[in-house]
Amino acid sequence: MLRSITAALLLLACTSSTNAQSTDSVLLNYEYAYYHASDDSTRNSILVQKIDYHLQQSELSDQIYLELKRVKSKYLLREEKLRFYWNASVLYYAQANHYRAIHFVDAYESANANSSQDTSFQILKFLTYAEYDTTIAGQLFKSLVAMDSSAECLTCITEVANFELKHKKMRITASYFLPGIGTIVTGKPIKGILSLGLNVLSAAAMVYTIQHQLWVNTAAWGLNLFGKFYTGNIRLAMKVIDEKEMHKKKELATECELQIRSLLQRYPLGFRTSFNR
Repeated sequence: MLRSITAALLLLACTSSTNAQSTDSVLLNYEYAYYHASDDSTRNSILVQKIDYHLQQSELSDQIYLELKRVKSKYLLREEKLRFYWNASVLYYAQANHYRAIHFVDAYESANANSSQDTSFQILKFLTYAEYDTTIAGQLFKSLVAMDSSAECLTCITEVANFELKHKKMRITASYFLPGIGTIVTGKPIKGILSLGLNVLSAAAMVYTIQHQLWVNTAAWGLNLFGKFYTGNIRLAMKVIDEKEMHKKKELATECELQIRSLLQRYPLGFRTSFNR
């Protein structure tokens, strides 16, 4: 849930589109230049430029991840290296590849002595670690709030991720003892009353058959009560409770998205390419 809230916002802010020249033609030119380059530094510089072009064209297909794997960052100049590390961090975070995202976040931090003062980077690092290492994420959050108190809105991410409907277990347990009650208190009274009524009628029919020693009918009603109405009541309660929890979670996620959108407008996490310097 955390990543789904932020990744869409992040990519929405990152992408733009230009079509001055045929994309295929430009990419072929990059490949031609790559294979005719005279040294490793030039070849890897061309690969970074090619990745920049993909990003500028909003080409976020699987191909761009293949291009990332081709780059040998040790041959890059400092500016190219920082740009590559940043974009790789954003791309792998959006892909939910936490291991690779953290690798490039750490690489960017090691290559940039000023990263601790870069609020945008600190937000990216927090988002990357939030679903991987909550201890580090907690430390990063404190640092972010110290830099800008508006970063407190990031707590909504964990609130959404950890949200559970109030008295959820109690509502489910109550349905075992009084069929329909869990469904009623969760906001579906008609379904709950119907479930309760069916179970009461089935129980009454069982009592009647027992009183009149209709044992075959008793067995039939017993199986019907347990197999359909009683267990059906439990499944219905759990379904209604889960639906309400998901609905509430979506409401919280929408509110959280608005808060994060405002923060990212102040500290954008857009792709850093040679085209937007």
